[in-house]
Amino acid sequence: LHLPLIFIMGAALRPVDVRRLCRWICVIAVAMLPLLIVQFLSSPESFVNTVAGGEGLQISSAMGKIRTPGSFSYILGVVYFYSLVLAVALTAEMETAYVTSWLRRSAIAATMLVAALAGSRALLVSLAIVLIAPFFVILINRSYIGRTILLLILMLFVLLLASTTSIFKSGIEVTGARIESASEGS
Repeated sequence: LHLPLIFIMGAALRPVDVRRLCRWICVIAVAMLPLLIVQFLSSPESFVNTVAGGEGLQISSAMGKIRTPGSFSYILGVVYFYSLVLAVALTAEMETAYVTSWLRRSAIAATMLVAALAGSRALLVSLAIVLIAPFFVILINRSYIGRTILLLILMLFVLLLASTTSIFKSGIEVTGARIESASEGS
């Protein structure tokens, strides 16, 4: 189902449709961040952390926290969505006509914060795979070197700024504990 859909989308969508889709993906990513923060800060039994169907708990992460699902019913929704968000934002950073600079950079910042709060190893791996893509782009088209360096500086700045907040520190601690507990279980 998914592979043919790529070709249908390529044939059916106009460039203006793709730009709109990219913009809305970034808007939704930034808009979902407060929900993910509330879910992270709330107890696993809280109503914002209720599973689909209303009974039961979300999958735990570490230190009494859950793997925050955002508006999705399961953490994989966050994994797939924010991987897409980062891919769209990085592409928009290379091809500036797609999304305004403040929106794409807000989406990148939101993705970095979500990576800390989600408590998901799958999200970290997926985002790492997406982050490798600009280096392949540079191999193909050297004119993107400047933009890629600027993007890396921007992401480092956002990371340093986020690391001063208590919620980011807490998220990193929980995600680190999650990774450590999973590696001990293997």
